[in-house]
Amino acid sequence: MVWNILIKLTMYKPRQIVINNIISHVHTVYNFRQGEAVVVVGNNLDDPSQKANGAGKSGLLESISLAFTGSSIRDVKTKELINDNVDSGDVKLILDNTKTNKSLTIYRKIYSGSKSSECKIWLGEEK
Repeated sequence: MVWNILIKLTMYKPRQIVINNIISHVHTVYNFRQGEAVVVVGNNLDDPSQKANGAGKSGLLESISLAFTGSSIRDVKTKELINDNVDSGDVKLILDNTKTNKSLTIYRKIYSGSKSSECKIWLGEEK
């Protein structure tokens, strides 16, 4: 029984991540590619002298970590991940289970103030 559960858990593949107001991402939708190596490069459109700095490469990784763990992969407070001049940021990560043919959706919302973060999880359509 435990073995079957472990097999089902390891069969999840990321499908899509939606990032709002996290680091340099105001609103980003990224669809993961399956079976391909992907090189993530940056292009800073705000400050050409910075080239790739601040383009969102680390923000993508931080958003994945935020979805799974609710915290940063760096040594910063979670609320420091939120863009300046906004009250909150959120991430929605959708994974597909190739064994059960069900999706798993993880939604996390963090706030810049003292309000507690939110976490919602759906397995298929069931919350």
